[in-house]
Amino acid sequence: MRHRNNVISIRASDVEYNVIKNLAGDAKETVTDYIIKCAMQKKINVIDVKPLITEVKRIGGNINRLTLLANMGKINSVYLQDVSAELKNIYDELQKICKRCS
Repeated sequence: MRHRNNVISIRASDVEYNVIKNLAGDAKETVTDYIIKCAMQKKINVIDVKPLITEVKRIGGNINRLTLLANMGKINSVYLQDVSAELKNIYDELQKICKRCS
């Protein structure tokens, strides 16, 4: 017989608790057994968004510089094609992340 001598404590809202309790009941499992089985059988996606955050910060810095130059009168028009292209790349990366998570 397996001995479970480690305790894991979690907090859940009333709704979350009731959902877990009902799902465990539907599966004819205790809440403990249900959570352990879910944890052991499900794949966990770890997504590294640091490069994406860095890219967004860089674009923000570029936009701030363009705004400053425009306010100083050093540039008359701002072409945002490059910014638009970078934002599209970020959007594409976010789409990939969303697909991996679903």
